[in-house]
Amino acid sequence: MIRESKIFESERSEYQNIVDYGGIYPMGTFMPQDNQNLQQTFVQMVPTQNTVLMYNTLRNNLGYEAFEDSYNEDPTIYTLSGGCASSIVKSFYDRNARITNMTGEFLDSAGIFMANQTIQLVELTEDNGLHYYVITGGKGAIEAKADELYNANLMLTEALPFQLENEGISINSMAIVELALAMANDVFDRKWTVNDPMHAQDLYAVESDQMIDMEESAKWIPLQDFENWTNAKRLGIVFRIQTY
Repeated sequence: MIRESKIFESERSEYQNIVDYGGIYPMGTFMPQDNQNLQQTFVQMVPTQNTVLMYNTLRNNLGYEAFEDSYNEDPTIYTLSGGCASSIVKSFYDRNARITNMTGEFLDSAGIFMANQTIQLVELTEDNGLHYYVITGGKGAIEAKADELYNANLMLTEALPFQLENEGISINSMAIVELALAMANDVFDRKWTVNDPMHAQDLYAVESDQMIDMEESAKWIPLQDFENWTNAKRLGIVFRIQTY
């Protein structure tokens, strides 16, 4: 049975007000153009082959130009930075780990201009086998990506990030951690399981309107500071995991 969560469907619909995409939410996976440049302030990202195929199929159906043409006009809208992730790991774990990979989930033609419609995952590593992951993303984007990986049998468990309950919407921070691990397994070719030794911090709100914000680490606000956590612009969590 296909899982299609709709708790934050209204947030995802904001994209359609900007780009006429026939009601489709075209989230695609992007990887660094050059893994040797991960320490740079701005890292140019390129779409995976599957993302290009998806975008071009959808664009062709809508009568739009090929994605490659659009991308080449301004690739910088698909850019990430690992600087904030490094600061977050330093702040929460007091470690200076090196960035070893990153991936982003972007919407076609929107990229970094719709920060709350994106997901960023940064991997940092120490020589002792400790890995750190920092995932940030909009609520609607997280919900959609979790469904996508669940339907592809790539999620580690069936846990939902968000659920409707009598008193409103509940949030499952470990489901977002599991989403990050599933993304790392899928994109970075890791082999993480829920049994690997792990320590996760609390979930935070990321109160920045910009996808690349050099001051973002100062804008991580505890969710309990919100009267209603669903008002958070984006969500973020950092955790470490140990290889055997």
